[in-house]
Amino acid sequence: MKDSKTVVISKVIFAVLAFLYTLDYYNHQTGEIFFNNFNLIIHEAGHVVFILFGHFVYMAGGTIMQLAVPAVIGIYFFFTKNRYSACIMLFWLGMSLFNVSAYAGDAITQLIPLLGGDAVTHDWNYLLSTLNMLQYASYIAAMWRGLGFVSIFVGLIGSLYFALNDKADENIIHANRYE
Repeated sequence: MKDSKTVVISKVIFAVLAFLYTLDYYNHQTGEIFFNNFNLIIHEAGHVVFILFGHFVYMAGGTIMQLAVPAVIGIYFFFTKNRYSACIMLFWLGMSLFNVSAYAGDAITQLIPLLGGDAVTHDWNYLLSTLNMLQYASYIAAMWRGLGFVSIFVGLIGSLYFALNDKADENIIHANRYE
């Protein structure tokens, strides 16, 4: 019983810290934060993965991959009945959504420094210009930001709930005790 209580307390503390880190991340997302660099690698890999699907999808591929990776990992955890971990992935998804919000919001001014410098095309400028929606960049950025906040708040509520109530994790603890 003591082991499961320690796990629950650890999970609650981790969930609260993840929430606070994500909020801090939102306030400093253009700084040198570990997740910025990690998400950037995933974003750039998305361009490579989607290069075969035409120029528009290639340009959107970075954002697609940046959002798909934490979402797919979260879905995996959900369907393997590790609900707590699925909710923790919502924090990562929220951070990615904040990145996308900042990048989409930069489509007009293009002040965010890009890999490759001035010689590369700004993804969101291209995407919104192609769709004739560049004038809506701030609204689209606000939508991504709002989804980011929904993601982290659902992540917080869900992770706290499953930390306190997830019997699947408790069964794993007891099963490991007898191995």
